[in-house]
Amino acid sequence: MATDLNPENNSVFSQKSALFSTLGSTVHLVYVNLPYKHFISSREFNEKVKVFAKSGGSDNIEFIAGYTVEDGLTQYAEKINADLIVVNTNARKGLSHFLGESISEDLANHAKLPVMTFKL
Repeated sequence: MATDLNPENNSVFSQKSALFSTLGSTVHLVYVNLPYKHFISSREFNEKVKVFAKSGGSDNIEFIAGYTVEDGLTQYAEKINADLIVVNTNARKGLSHFLGESISEDLANHAKLPVMTFKL
């Protein structure tokens, strides 16, 4: 399950983790570190994890680098032999859907694994 470590999304994380736990699944939270303007250092990552955990999230989060979020999630899924990739979506509609990037849509179109999306 992808995370951006935003504490505001902890309710979604908690609900989905409970769902997957009920189904007997193991959830691996993954943060994808991107180059250039979205790059964060290991120290910044550790600080974000602390804030995320204090606000009700998990502190067990994998840190992987990728050129895109899709690339990083695919790499991690292959590494752990995952059965499913889970991402949250803003479910944009209309013109903003066509103008903005859609990580979930790109994953669904290119990943070899099934992709499950949850609306934030």
